[in-house]
Amino acid sequence: MGNFLPALFSLPFGVLGFFAMFRQGQLIGSGLLWFALWPLSAIVLVNFLGLFQNGQMRQLLAKRLSAPLAEPKTASWFVGFARPAFKDLLDPHEDVGFLVLRDDRIEFLGESIQVEIQKRQIHKISFRPNVHTIIGLGGWLSVDGTVDGTRVRLLVEPREKKTLLGNLLLNRRIRKKLRAWHSPSAEGDDNPEQ
Repeated sequence: MGNFLPALFSLPFGVLGFFAMFRQGQLIGSGLLWFALWPLSAIVLVNFLGLFQNGQMRQLLAKRLSAPLAEPKTASWFVGFARPAFKDLLDPHEDVGFLVLRDDRIEFLGESIQVEIQKRQIHKISFRPNVHTIIGLGGWLSVDGTVDGTRVRLLVEPREKKTLLGNLLLNRRIRKKLRAWHSPSAEGDDNPEQ
């Protein structure tokens, strides 16, 4: 629905523009203006409607994962998740769940996937583009590491806020917190936000 609703409400601009250009017999004119409103309105609508029913998903999953989420943690965030091999043009998220920061590891506790990376196995915490980046409304928080000699990458995108743009801004704050938690100076520090 998060992709369907923006398409449904923005498509009339494209159709109106196409017919206006066809009827007027010219590319430049009011038809082009209407046609240009199609992708612009789609981007605005994706920002506001792209996380349709996100709050309900969060509540249901939090109830289902109440035991692991209740264990001692530094922080947790509701996120979309994907393995690096997952590809989908409309939705970059393979699963939804919680990114949980513990003293010694990062975990993703999802609807169908669960992953953990020990703090000592992590090499890099960075931003990586995804399909939301193309329209300026998102991107991955990437945690790269090595587990048993194999390179791994945890890709998550915050879904805490009501808009994609709000979550893009949150992505930066979470990366900053994770980097502080992972830095050698944070060893033994119970509060990585200091």
